[in-house]
Amino acid sequence: MIRLINISLFCIILIGCVSQIAPFKDSMSFWKGKEISEYIKVSQSPHADESQYVGARRISKLDNGNKVYEFPYPKCPVFFEVDSKGIIVDITTEGDKDCY
Repeated sequence: MIRLINISLFCIILIGCVSQIAPFKDSMSFWKGKEISEYIKVSQSPHADESQYVGARRISKLDNGNKVYEFPYPKCPVFFEVDSKGIIVDITTEGDKDCY
């Protein structure tokens, strides 16, 4: 009986911990309103970016004057739209996927 209680408590704790992991898009939305230079700095620190950014970013210009920074991640590319002041105004993924 005690063993069953211990297993039950372990499962409850485990489920609680797993449910605290935020979806990729939710964790990336933290960067909206921040400078792209800050994100680039953090993404270059291997211990800080849990999404495992891999490779060189590409930058494209939009007709409205903003730029799109494409960051390749293992599961899908992430696109940061950045205004003329260097502030991230939007973050999207290819096909609106959650990249975790």
